[in-house]
Amino acid sequence: MPDKFDGFEEYKIEARASVPYAMYIYAKSDTDARRIAEHKAESYQRTSKERLEEANTDTDYDSWSMRVDDFGLQIESVNRVCRRPFIPNFDD
Repeated sequence: MPDKFDGFEEYKIEARASVPYAMYIYAKSDTDARRIAEHKAESYQRTSKERLEEANTDTDYDSWSMRVDDFGLQIESVNRVCRRPFIPNFDD
């Protein structure tokens, strides 16, 4: 390691990126709106393969739109990287 890193330790930082999505729906109440939104969110989260196999082309997930102007990055963990020597018959 170069001299400029003397006294420093290596850390692995993990973060989760988030891109908010939004949709507009009509509902009779907050509870009804949340139920509809949760159903649509669940439908959106399925894989593309599952979506292609659906017989119904009037899908629940196509109302979502990305709001990329509100991108966020949240730090989830900070861990010191521990380097250890190679262990034969264990690391192989």
